[in-house]
Amino acid sequence: MTLLRALEWFGRDAESLHASAIELQFAREGFGFIVGSVGQVCVATRARLAAIPESRPRNDVMSHIRERASDEGWRYFDGYRPIPPDSDDLALVLHVVAAAGVSAETPWIAKPLAHLARNRLAPGLFPTWLIPDANNRAVADLAWASGSEPVHPEVVANINHALLKLSPVAWQDDILGAAHWLAADPTARLNGNHWYYGHGYAGWLICDFLRSVHATGLLDTRGSLLTYRDLLACEQNERGAWALNRPPLARVGLSRPPITLLQHSVSETAWRMAALRCTGLAIEDPMLQRGTQFLAGAQQDDGGFAAEPFFETLSVEPYGSRTVTTAAVLHALAP
Repeated sequence: MTLLRALEWFGRDAESLHASAIELQFAREGFGFIVGSVGQVCVATRARLAAIPESRPRNDVMSHIRERASDEGWRYFDGYRPIPPDSDDLALVLHVVAAAGVSAETPWIAKPLAHLARNRLAPGLFPTWLIPDANNRAVADLAWASGSEPVHPEVVANINHALLKLSPVAWQDDILGAAHWLAADPTARLNGNHWYYGHGYAGWLICDFLRSVHATGLLDTRGSLLTYRDLLACEQNERGAWALNRPPLARVGLSRPPITLLQHSVSETAWRMAALRCTGLAIEDPMLQRGTQFLAGAQQDDGGFAAEPFFETLSVEPYGSRTVTTAAVLHALAP
């Protein structure tokens, strides 16, 4: 019932192209430019695809993505050219276009993929920022809060998983390189989460990718997935929830103090549940059943869930929306 009601809310929101995922928060904070809509619309679309097997992306979503394409990819900040496109937004788009059956040879996909390849630092290790000039790598990383670590585990997992779905033969060396890197040291990779709050979302991206790699037969990732399971299962509280309490390194880079945000977080609980299911844990497991009960109790009257912090921005407040929180629940409870 929780999943069905959340899907009904999603359907109503989708009538205006996942409107609650598109927020003009930068304009209200005085920066004069806004957070891009493509990433959030793709997060929402991917959740709907997971919750409704055999479904395809909506035509208006595909039009929204296509209209905002550039030769270098998609920008986190629509219309603000000093900040380059990034691997994560490209990954989100590629997940959706793969589900829509768009070919990797399609020009508006092939050109961003070529730009991605030019930014490769090692097989499978792509930096967050896809800059046009490699000589400016350090400048771009320092300017946009990547610091001295331009490669972030959650981004590596997301982009290589998208490549696995879209064009696995052409990108096999990268997919394997990323899988080996993520599987080799789960503790370091999970602690290396940079942009997203908590371990949940990063853990889901990593575990979903490693599960898919294992399913293809490219690499046996079962041992690493069990280690990720142990790390993600820790600290479930008496209500069946997890706390949203480990800010990313970006918060330090933006000179903000590390703070506990939510003791009983819907989004962190849902992303962790989704990640744990990717490690092979069944929804009937008692731990996931406690999480399911918590999510059911947190659902709002209209079927959606309250907005919670999702990732850091230049704004004083982190970005969040009801769509993103509800998307996490769809992934947690998807069939």
